[in-house]
Order: sequence, then structure tokens, then C-alpha cells
Amino acid sequence: MGRREAHVVRIDAPLLCLSIYLLQSYLAHIMLRLALVERLLIAEYLRLLSHPTHSCSSLIQLLPSPIAP
Repeated sequence: MGRREAHVVRIDAPLLCLSIYLLQSYLAHIMLRLALVERLLIAEYLRLLSHPTHSCSSLIQLLPSPIAP
């Protein structure tokens, strides 16, 4: 049986730091967008609750439609 050699992957440290920084920036951007969407949904939910003429079906329409298989 042959002996397997270990593969060594060398990563350039500045490139790794830049990649991590860009990933953090991208994730922060996504989190900011999600917070904005959350605030808009809460505002819409409260607006619908304040109008007694709206039924629960109006709230259900705010939900995204399920993805078809």
C-alpha cells in the first residue's frame, strides 16, 4: 500500500486579510438590508393592524410565495 502525501496549501496573508475584510463588509451590507426590510415589514404590519377593515388575508399577502418544487 502506498503512502499518501499531505497536500500543503499556502495562503498569502495579505490576500487572506483582504478576503476576510471584504467578506465582513459584504455580510454587514446584507445585515443592514435585512434590518431595513424588517423595519418595513413591522411598519406595514402595524399599519394593517391599525385599520380594522383589513383582514388577516392582507397580512398573509405580505409573506413571500412558496417556491414550487
